[in-house]
Amino acid sequence: MGPVQSWTLPKAILDRFEDMSNSGGSWGPDGFLYLSGHDPAEIYKMMLPKAGSVLQLVEIVPMNIRGQGIAWDRSQPGVIYGIIRATAKERAAGIGHKVTVFRMVEKP
Repeated sequence: MGPVQSWTLPKAILDRFEDMSNSGGSWGPDGFLYLSGHDPAEIYKMMLPKAGSVLQLVEIVPMNIRGQGIAWDRSQPGVIYGIIRATAKERAAGIGHKVTVFRMVEKP
C-alpha cells in the first residue's frame, strides 16, 4: 500500500531549516500539523492547503528546543514535548540530552 496523501513544505520553512531537514512532526489536538526543524528553537504550525500540495504556514511558535522531535501528550490537552539536544561541549562535560515540556496556549 502506497501513500494516501503527501504535501510539500513552503520555501519559507525550508529556508529556516537551512541545510538541514525537518526533524519531527505531530498532529496537534487542534487539527494542525506541528513540525520542528533540526536546530531552531521553534515549531511550525501548519495547515493543509485548500488546493494544491504545499502546506500553509499558520504560525511560528518559539519553543525551548534544539530542533529534533516533538510529540503531543494525548492525555494532557495542549502539552507538547520537545528535545533539547546536547551540544558537543555539553556532552564532553557529561551533560546529556533533555526533554522539555511546553503548554500551548490558545490565542483569543
